[in-house]
Amino acid sequence: KQLFYAWVYTAYDKSFSLKINNRSQTGVGIGVDLLKSTVASLNLSEGILYEYSDLLVAADLEAGNSVQQTVRNSFRMKYTLILKKIIVFQGSNYWQPSLTDHTNYIIKMNNSINIKLHKWVFFSVVNVYNKVSNTTKENFLLTYGLTFNKIF
Repeated sequence: KQLFYAWVYTAYDKSFSLKINNRSQTGVGIGVDLLKSTVASLNLSEGILYEYSDLLVAADLEAGNSVQQTVRNSFRMKYTLILKKIIVFQGSNYWQPSLTDHTNYIIKMNNSINIKLHKWVFFSVVNVYNKVSNTTKENFLLTYGLTFNKIF
């Protein structure tokens, strides 16, 4: 059974609400499965990311955009918990502080609860939270509804 693994990551994103015009991240790291069973899992990963970002920060409104480059630590906690095959808690949460400026950090949180109503019908509640310290912006999204999980 494999406990440790290596990962490679690359991403590109834009966000009007977080004032991100363009951001790309590339990195590598290691992860470990601390718990892995049919009812619960816990995975932690750690790595280093290079980030190039074009942000619209409040101080730069008159001057235009702020292009920044930094190296970040990237810590992730991913979990799943299944209670009586009816309720499923899942999440993937990131903490990404800059290695050169402790006031420059990113928080990403994605968590959900799914409650089984029928064999393949779930009531779902999903929370997404993001914060970018350099733009002083954050967003919080809460969605709920029915999820149909049927394979044909």
